[in-house]
Amino acid sequence: MKHEKITPDSVNDAACVIDNDDTGQNDGPDLNDAYISGKATPAFDALLERPVTILIGQLYGARDRRNTPDEGWKQNTLTFGDFIKGYPAKGTAAAFGLSRHPEAKRKEGAAIVLGSSIGGARKATAMDTMYLMGLDVDSGAKLDDVLDVIETLGLACFAHTSFNHGKSGIELKRDDVLRKLKISTDPTLDQVKEYLRHHSKDRYDESFINSVSIRAAKKQVKAGVVIVLDTEPLDKFRLFFPLAEPIKIIDQGATHQGALDDWESAVTGLASEVLGVNFDTSCTDPSRLFYSARHPASAGDEWGSYIIQGEPLDYAAIPRVKKADYNAGRAGNAFMQAGGGVGQERPRVILDSGRDLTAWHSMTGKNRLMLADLLETNCPDKIRSAGGERSGHVHTECPFEHEHTNEGGTGTMAINCIDNENGYWTWFCKHDACQGRHKTELLAEAINRGWFDESALDGDDLLPLDDEAQAEADALAEAVALEMETGTTVAEIAADAATRWNADTTGKEIAEHFAKRIAAGTDESVLNKDKDVIVAATSFGKLDVNKIIRQERGKHSEREKAKVRDEASEKAARDLKAGIVPDACWTDKHDFSWQKNYAGMVIDAKNTEGSNPFVYTNGNVLARVSIDRKTGSAEIVDLSTEALVTFLSDHGNFMVEQGAEGDTRQIACPTQISVQLIHEWEKTRYPELEGIIPAPQFAEDGTLVLVPGYHKGSGLFYAPPTGFEVADVPDKPTPDDVNAAVDLWRNLYADFPFEGMTRNKIMAGDESADFAHLIGLALTTPARDLMGASAVTPAFLATKPAPGTGATLMLQILQMILFGSTMIDPPATNDDELHKTVFADLIAGKPMKVWDNVETVGGSVYPALLTAPAYSGRVLGLTLTKTVRNRMSVAFTGNNPEFTKELRRRVVLCRLDAKMEKPEERGPESFKHPNVLDHARDHRAKYYHALLVMIQNWIAQDYPQAAKKRTLASYENWSEDIGGILAAAGIHGFLGNRDKVQEYTSGGGDDDPLRDLVECWLAATMKGVDENPRVCREGMLCKTNQGSNGNIGLIDVAAVGELELPVKLSRHASDAFGYDSAAFGRFVGKGIGRVFEIDGKKWAIEKGAKTKQGVPWSLVAVTA
Repeated sequence: MKHEKITPDSVNDAACVIDNDDTGQNDGPDLNDAYISGKATPAFDALLERPVTILIGQLYGARDRRNTPDEGWKQNTLTFGDFIKGYPAKGTAAAFGLSRHPEAKRKEGAAIVLGSSIGGARKATAMDTMYLMGLDVDSGAKLDDVLDVIETLGLACFAHTSFNHGKSGIELKRDDVLRKLKISTDPTLDQVKEYLRHHSKDRYDESFINSVSIRAAKKQVKAGVVIVLDTEPLDKFRLFFPLAEPIKIIDQGATHQGALDDWESAVTGLASEVLGVNFDTSCTDPSRLFYSARHPASAGDEWGSYIIQGEPLDYAAIPRVKKADYNAGRAGNAFMQAGGGVGQERPRVILDSGRDLTAWHSMTGKNRLMLADLLETNCPDKIRSAGGERSGHVHTECPFEHEHTNEGGTGTMAINCIDNENGYWTWFCKHDACQGRHKTELLAEAINRGWFDESALDGDDLLPLDDEAQAEADALAEAVALEMETGTTVAEIAADAATRWNADTTGKEIAEHFAKRIAAGTDESVLNKDKDVIVAATSFGKLDVNKIIRQERGKHSEREKAKVRDEASEKAARDLKAGIVPDACWTDKHDFSWQKNYAGMVIDAKNTEGSNPFVYTNGNVLARVSIDRKTGSAEIVDLSTEALVTFLSDHGNFMVEQGAEGDTRQIACPTQISVQLIHEWEKTRYPELEGIIPAPQFAEDGTLVLVPGYHKGSGLFYAPPTGFEVADVPDKPTPDDVNAAVDLWRNLYADFPFEGMTRNKIMAGDESADFAHLIGLALTTPARDLMGASAVTPAFLATKPAPGTGATLMLQILQMILFGSTMIDPPATNDDELHKTVFADLIAGKPMKVWDNVETVGGSVYPALLTAPAYSGRVLGLTLTKTVRNRMSVAFTGNNPEFTKELRRRVVLCRLDAKMEKPEERGPESFKHPNVLDHARDHRAKYYHALLVMIQNWIAQDYPQAAKKRTLASYENWSEDIGGILAAAGIHGFLGNRDKVQEYTSGGGDDDPLRDLVECWLAATMKGVDENPRVCREGMLCKTNQGSNGNIGLIDVAAVGELELPVKLSRHASDAFGYDSAAFGRFVGKGIGRVFEIDGKKWAIEKGAKTKQGVPWSLVAVTA
């Protein structure tokens, strides 16, 4: 983003910290270390005087004695202005203030909490009043982009980079990656990206995920074994939003927990809905501390502090998003994609023993478990004391602590059911890695890791029921079982159990019994009764029966999963046949053709979902449109295999069965599907993208493309730069409209010396082929499609006799108006590099190429570019050839450059001649618009509108041709249409200088050696090479003794003057000055039309008619 450099008038008065007087003279920070941008508002000015209370303390790491205790944070009240201004470091006191960003050796140390609390306690439940809302962002979002969004929203914000801002590389716990992906070998790069996208505790932006690569698949560090990734530099920063009014937490909900939940949802909504960024969800805790801004010495200039002026944040207006919904809604969450949501359904949690913990919680445990007591009794080593815990509340180690970035801390708490205000037990962890986990998942992990036996769930730590409640619970359990086994009564069950089981009972019979029970969904309490009866009546022990039950549970689970998969597969097949995008693609059940068709339908669905498609065909290659968010400019980008895999993985649902138990999981789209879609020849199902246009253009049917986005009729994608708007074009422009449009362009270019013409002559409308060709080049871009798909355009040459005449500037102005930027290329060095550059620009949809200061133009690329309506080349990174439509205008500048004979007839000439030796010495006063390029940028829409008026005028008159019809061979469509538009607008002279093309394209280059030759030539004509005073001022290219009538030989003149010229030597040369005659002639031809001022007199070179002796050349005095 562009940060305004605002110099404050005063930093002594807190109310004057920020001043809106933008002098534009200050290149450094505006206040201490901070840059100031945005617009001050009355509310922002009032904010500076308003008091704010924050907590201040120190934090250095777990159990560090320097840490401020949770109960001992200092409450500091000051004005916002003083909070911004702060004070520098002094002694052991750290620098303080939102505008300061000192150098430091470590990130830990001084920290703040953005509100006040009861008794200075840094706990969520103790937080009283909040004055700011803070966000920590390190997801891959770009700082400049986020600050742009904030400024666009008009919000006030204080931002600074974090200590590790701009660092590259991340480490992933290898065991966690393997467990989450359910693999046993080193993950591939695609699998690592899948982990980052779907399973990582941190949420990263897609662009960041796509940038990673694996440096080391396995590396041991202090914390264990990690996977080391190389990444692009990661922006890490904090955002503090001042609240319009201080928010008292307990006023935000009917209950205290409801108020804390509202704050949590508001912070989440600010990040995800208002700003659209992923963030550290621990920021939703109102007691969350933020380290004060600091940076390491190694950061160089890669750090910053920013003050954005605007409106303080209206707390009530922030959209609410539950943190659990945000955490569960990340890309790839199969449940969310299927339409589920947090709060709609708990996860199904099964213990390693096979016990259904979810069912236990629903039927028995949720309002009876005294969890805090259970943990204190059974695993006291897992209890952590933070001090001040209420009765029935304990801090614990997290069962998933192995997945945390750092171990330790008191972020995990367990609460008894009777000590929780809603009457249910709970267990939660505030660490990012545990966000979205249900309490039963923590309970299951603790049991599976051996913290205590699962029998404790049915023991003394269950709150006892009175007799009536217990009877109801037992009856409910039996009723559930009977409901699952229709027609069976309790009495029948008892009778059956007494007679059915005996010493002859086989394991198969027991297995069949429990298989039926499990299939019917029988409650655990009924199964336990069955088990007790069987153990008592048969030869099978408790362990034997438990094993049979576990086996039958596994078989039942596998059958259920297979049933679900089969039903899904059958439904998917029906949907595909009916043209409906199936819910999922089972890569282990559907054949390759089916999977490819599914992927194609996913693309079709996304292409028709919004106003613009996502996947196009450009040439014969799949492509997308990439739009620069800041500028609004766009380009065509070929879809790589990886990019298409990512797209299909994000928008499709690829599933696979994995493991012996038939578990299913969502996976990335198989790479081979993407490869096949990219390389298959038939791509007519995708919309054809002909090109990108940065301004309105006419389609082939004469309609004007004005709406940004994809235009199906023309195949063009209109991507106007930010802020660019063109006025409406009348259907039938009046003569006044047309004259005004032409005069606008005449006035813009009247100070350029078109073949020596003056401003008055140009404004008067005198015929000028050079001016007509310039406007013709300008018209070619918006009128290109009117000429037909097969039309090609000639090269435009802006030539001049000397540097500094203005050819380059003339074309830069034109580009600025047409495209909003300038794109000037140096001369090409070889055909290979030229082909790569041209082909890449054609793929990207670049509408014009300008090669500057060329000397020679030839080779094989330019002829193809100027004659073929389509251009082909090999796509980088793909083993295929791409053919794209040639929509490019080509232009050159040069001092009488040399074109090959093949190209000369394909050139349209625009000759500039200032009639002076050093035209670059003309001052700004020579131009009506001294800063003409800035003028063109500032008034771009007005000039572009004028071009559209000229074209619409021609269309409204039914496409008339010029009265003096001039046609350029091979470019009939272009010359007839552009000539007709110009003539209809009253611009004459089009193609009127064809007789001069040969003269001005047969030689060009540097002028200094030529001036040396002219000086020697003049000296020779005065006294002659052989001291013969009869020598005239005509010279032949031959040697002196080969000339006629005493004419000198110019090659001899160069030899006598010992001039080392850029001319090749003859094969028979005996010294360094034996120049080849033909090459010497081309060199002299560079000076045609040029004025040489020598000793106060002006001279020009003229070329005579060829004689038997050769071509005579003359120096002619210039008198005007």
